[in-house]
Amino acid sequence: MADAVKATADAAAAGVLQVRARGSRPATAAHVGDDLVIAPQHALDRDDGLVVIRGDDAIDATVVGRDELLDLALLRAPG
Repeated sequence: MADAVKATADAAAAGVLQVRARGSRPATAAHVGDDLVIAPQHALDRDDGLVVIRGDDAIDATVVGRDELLDLALLRAPG
């Protein structure tokens, strides 16, 4: 059972990321497709200087779109 729990946690961790906007606190984000990440839009007070942290990698990101009603931002983070 412990191996199954570890495997599930490892698989989930691959999709959980961190996004940082210059001068703001980091926020949790999720990988949702090829180079696409979804994050809470209220955590991204600007469209420039965004970085997605994936493990030890920092990837520059750009805003693809925002939905203020749902409080979501879609980012493109190639790599």
